[in-house]
Amino acid sequence: MKMRKGVVEMDTVTVQLPLDILKAAKVPEDQATTEVKKIIVLFLYDRSTISLAKACELLGISQWEFFELNKEFGLAIHYDVEDYREDVEGIRIGDEIYRAVLGL
Repeated sequence: MKMRKGVVEMDTVTVQLPLDILKAAKVPEDQATTEVKKIIVLFLYDRSTISLAKACELLGISQWEFFELNKEFGLAIHYDVEDYREDVEGIRIGDEIYRAVLGL
């Protein structure tokens, strides 16, 4: 990852695919990067290679949007102890911020 003016940029790689793959997947060429990224992230999540939080981070979407995406692709949702711990930590941090803002 790289930092530029407070923005975190991920390292990227360019992949060449035969156009037939996009056609078979019914992916318009102008949406190839976004759609292929979704497919890869869903694949990795479905194989338990990445966590729910990481999948959402990579796609820049909420957990609920990711659940809908899984549903759209007919995939099961995996929610394990690590996902639960990450959610609890997020709630704890949110609560601390909330209390600090209100001066509690």
